[in-house]
Amino acid sequence: MKFEYFIAKRIIGSKSYKSSVSAPIIKIGIAAIAIGIIVMLIAIATGIGLQQKIRDKAVAFNGHLTISSFDSNISEESLNPISSKQEFYPNFNSVPGVSYIQVVAHKFGVIRTESDFEGMVLKG
Repeated sequence: MKFEYFIAKRIIGSKSYKSSVSAPIIKIGIAAIAIGIIVMLIAIATGIGLQQKIRDKAVAFNGHLTISSFDSNISEESLNPISSKQEFYPNFNSVPGVSYIQVVAHKFGVIRTESDFEGMVLKG
């Protein structure tokens, strides 16, 4: 990096640079690089913030941990639901970091209007 700094300092610091034909081109180049770096930093910061918001929304929708029955059905709807009368269920409140447990059921369906239909998941 010292070599690049040395060359840039020699070009910009010389008196002939200010009166040369290439002076406006060098100024435009410096401005373009500065603007490009600023835009890149804004894009990265925005992308990281968006990822965090999406992660928060996904966790709020499903929770950090989901316990479901193991079957060959790949979808979220299970043919063999888990009973809420499990020996581990009441003991979760004593685990540090667990503030709430919620039992939910998923049911898939279709909402139909006169002109269109759409798939949906009912969670309750």
